[in-house]
Amino acid sequence: MAAAAIAVGLATLIPLTGVPAPAVAQVRQFAYVANSGSGTVSVINTATNTVIDTIPVGAQPAAVAITPNGTRAYVANFNSSNVSMINTATNTVIDTIPVGALPFGVAITPNGTRAYVANFGSNNVSMIDTATNTVIGAPITVGNRPVGVAIARLFNGVLPGPPGRRPGIKVKRPVGSQSHSHSHSHSHESQSQSRRHSERGTQTQYQDNKVLAAVDQRSHPRSKAGNPGR
Repeated sequence: MAAAAIAVGLATLIPLTGVPAPAVAQVRQFAYVANSGSGTVSVINTATNTVIDTIPVGAQPAAVAITPNGTRAYVANFNSSNVSMINTATNTVIDTIPVGALPFGVAITPNGTRAYVANFGSNNVSMIDTATNTVIGAPITVGNRPVGVAIARLFNGVLPGPPGRRPGIKVKRPVGSQSHSHSHSHSHESQSQSRRHSERGTQTQYQDNKVLAAVDQRSHPRSKAGNPGR
């Protein structure tokens, strides 16, 4: 199963801080393909769709993940039970990190500080500190034969809604502050209460007028037709 696994990652290379950049910085994108059968990673220039480099890694590479800044590629080597780290500026392996047995999947956190590796053979997940390229903490036990791992971005514990909508996002606000929607709701409620009070007042006044009219009729009965003034 490992021999059939192929993973692709995109690396976006931009000038590093402190390095003179051209007047217009160009973003370059490359695809990194794990070749399980040949123990290499192919680098494809997505502008020309041609292979521009081939990088030797561990035995039977099964997956590759790129850091958010595009400077590093982490390759899970299934048959050598380690992870190769590639410098995408030079396309060379600059570190090899031992992990669990038969690593099959790898994913990088959105902030780029951690790499999570799914170990097919040991039924657990290794966590790599990308600053030191060392495994930190005890392996995380999962189900049998894990083959992949993915990172979800959460906002206060709630997944973001679809593009253009924000139904599930919760935003923490300082104590004592009110959101615009809350203020609008409070204003709308106040207006509704004012209308209800006004309607009750109008109804009461109308009833009072009816009572006064009835009293007036009893005090001053209408004259019969043909006998005005009586």
